[in-house]
Amino acid sequence: MASCRSFNCKARLASHQDLEYFNIEFDAMLDHAEAFNSFSLFLEMTHNEEYSCFIKCVSEYRLLRFDKGRRQMAQEIVDKFIQEFSPYQLNLNSEIKGNIFYNIHHGNIDATLFDWAESNVIMNLREYLFQLYLKSDVFTTFILSQPLQTLFQIGVLKKDNPLYYISSFGDLESKKFIKENFMFLKHLALNDCSWKMIDSCQNPTCFKSNHQFDFGTSKNSRFYKFESILPFEMKHLGQILLKYNPTKKFNLIESKELSYVPKKKEQQRYASIISQETCQFQWPLSKRDFLFTESGTYDSEDDLYIFCKKSCKYELAPKTRNERSSIIEAIILQPIDEESTKLIQLYFIDLKGMIPRSITTNYLKKQAKIVNDNCLNHLVNNLPLRSENLWLCIQENGINNRL
Repeated sequence: MASCRSFNCKARLASHQDLEYFNIEFDAMLDHAEAFNSFSLFLEMTHNEEYSCFIKCVSEYRLLRFDKGRRQMAQEIVDKFIQEFSPYQLNLNSEIKGNIFYNIHHGNIDATLFDWAESNVIMNLREYLFQLYLKSDVFTTFILSQPLQTLFQIGVLKKDNPLYYISSFGDLESKKFIKENFMFLKHLALNDCSWKMIDSCQNPTCFKSNHQFDFGTSKNSRFYKFESILPFEMKHLGQILLKYNPTKKFNLIESKELSYVPKKKEQQRYASIISQETCQFQWPLSKRDFLFTESGTYDSEDDLYIFCKKSCKYELAPKTRNERSSIIEAIILQPIDEESTKLIQLYFIDLKGMIPRSITTNYLKKQAKIVNDNCLNHLVNNLPLRSENLWLCIQENGINNRL
């Protein structure tokens, strides 16, 4: 657990920040042994241990298979929790108590004997003591000693937070582009606290993410961000990106557009293009394939153009012997004024194999500079023309889309 450092790795220790990303569910906590033990400790500290003791006893009672053992334990539960002046007397109404006494007297000793009482206890716990527990140091201490996986087991991830957005990428296998993909890259790019500058002398300026991330088999890798200001109005720069392909990799040797995936509103799927590229790397790297789905949208809320790529699986992709790399890439256009635009490039790349990170970083710096120069000098750089499908994606996904 200590060796896992990635932001979205479920084996890492949970943090105070993670607590804000989840709604904890009472029923899920009851089914989680360690979480229930923590809650029981809180009840004991607040002199309400009769509730957790009763739930544990009823759970044990239901596991009994034969009448003799069940009858004996039923009487023990009544003597301990139900009878007047019993050691752990529960606050149950006379109707619930009477139902239990009646069934025991008439020999109706089945697994459901204490269901009504338990439901009443659970309702009281959920409405009051559980809420106090979630605000207590006992709960916080417990969560901070647990892997992030525990929060996923006892809680539901809230929307509109980094863990929610990043989970939309899964293992980089889905062909679908969804809103949360764009939201994650947008928030990551625009949040200055997420980055550390590593090269201010280069144009574009280079940053690396403070967090590491896991996507499928790609572990403990960072995003890289490159920023520059270009002397073009944003819409003009957007037209350049739609007409030409300034993002073409400098070491590209083959590129194939494989399929156009139309938008499906009922599946919350954005229109996208599936492509495969093959690039030639210098030693110690060999050729690498990049199989990805690409999409774009205009975000009217923040006045941004966002163009994205992410690795995917595609059954009809041509088979090769090359190593297949994993990528997430984005280009974001942010207006500065009527005559200039900030060009933001994001890269997450796993070239596979035991590759020194310095090689990956240098490759991305070179690629980002070429993209920047291509956008700046598009009229003289003889850039390849795009197919019309990226513009079709933008149209289908909504010119006035609000992320």
